[in-house]
Amino acid sequence: MWRVVALEPGASVQADDVGRALASDLAAFKRPKAIVIVDELPRNAMGKVQKAELRGTHKNAFTQTGS
Repeated sequence: MWRVVALEPGASVQADDVGRALASDLAAFKRPKAIVIVDELPRNAMGKVQKAELRGTHKNAFTQTGS
């Protein structure tokens, strides 16, 4: 499992910080193996997140983790 995180404007966080926060609340098998921080998520005209575009854009980050 992997996650792409979009931050609020002006917010600043590292992927490691997100991982540590999740580790305190989630069981190990529920935690994402990779976390990617982006400025904004790609959306279509209806405002839905384009997941296929995310997978294509960040393919290398996710294939390195084995997920």
